[in-house]
Amino acid sequence: MRTPRPVQTFACLGRWLNMDPNHTVLISEYTGGVFGSKATWYILAIIPALLSKKANAPVMMRISREEEHFIGRARPGFQGRMKVGFARDGRITAVDMYTICNNGPYDAVGDANASGRIVSLLYQPPAMRWRGVTVLTNTPPRGPQSAPGGMQGIVIIEPILAKAARQLSLDQVEIRKVNAPEGKAPFGPEMNGKRGHSTSAFLKEAFDRGAEQFKWKERIARPKRSGTKVRGVGVSSSAFFAGSTGYDGLIVIRPDGRIAIQSGIGNLGTESTSDVHRVVAEVLGVPWTKCAVTWGNTSQNAP
Repeated sequence: MRTPRPVQTFACLGRWLNMDPNHTVLISEYTGGVFGSKATWYILAIIPALLSKKANAPVMMRISREEEHFIGRARPGFQGRMKVGFARDGRITAVDMYTICNNGPYDAVGDANASGRIVSLLYQPPAMRWRGVTVLTNTPPRGPQSAPGGMQGIVIIEPILAKAARQLSLDQVEIRKVNAPEGKAPFGPEMNGKRGHSTSAFLKEAFDRGAEQFKWKERIARPKRSGTKVRGVGVSSSAFFAGSTGYDGLIVIRPDGRIAIQSGIGNLGTESTSDVHRVVAEVLGVPWTKCAVTWGNTSQNAP
C-alpha cells in the first residue's frame, strides 16, 4: 500500500477490516511523494484485502490518474475574506479573518482551523480574530494535502501584504521581515491560559539569505517590460506543521556496538525514513555508518 505513515495507517486498516492488528501486515517501503492525500486513512485501500479474502488469492488494485481524482482525496477548497491593519513601518497591527471551507462529504477537516494558526504564526499579528465555517458538499472526499490549511491562509493574506507594501512604499522583502516570527514565536489562540509557540524560528535570516542568493535588489531594479512581455518578481512566506504525539521510538543496541533503529515511516524519496533518526547516533555518539534503519513494514517491529 502507498502511504507515508504505515504505523498510523496500519491501525486504520485493522479497524476497517474488523481484524486484530496482530493478524495484519502493512508494507509501504518506497512511497514517493504523497503530499498528505494518503497520510493516514484511505478507505479504498481495503478493497484488495476484501477481494483477496473472497477469492482466497492475492489481489492487486491499480487505478488511473483520472480514477484517483474521483476516489482519492482533494484539498479542501476555501473562500475567504480578510481585513488587515498596518502601521506606517509595515508592521501588522490587527487581522480579521473569515473562511468558508469546502469540507467534502465526510467529517470536518482541520484545514479551516489550521489556516488561522499559520497566519498567526507567520505574520505575528498582536491582535487577531479568526472565524470559520466548514460546509459538507457532495464532492470527492477532502483531506489534508501539503501544508494543510496553511497554504490556503497564506494565499489569502499574501496579496494583501504585497498591496500594503506598495501603498506604504516599502520593499516586499522588508515588510515580511518586519512581521516574521523569531525564536519562540507565539501563535494561535490561548489554550488553558497559554498560547502555543514555535521551538525556534529563523525566517528573517531565511529572507536575508534568499534575497542575497536570488539577487533581489538587482532583479527588482531591472525593467519589467520587454516588448510585449512584462515580467515581475515576488516574495512570499510559508510554513508547514506535521508530526504526531503519542508514538514511541524503538532502538536496539547490539552486542557488536551497532544500532538497530526501527522506523514506522515509508520512504518519501526525501530520506524521511532516516532524517530524524540520526538523532539516535548523535546522542549515543555512534557513527551513522554503524546504524541500520528498518522502515515501512509493520511485520518488522515498527515502533
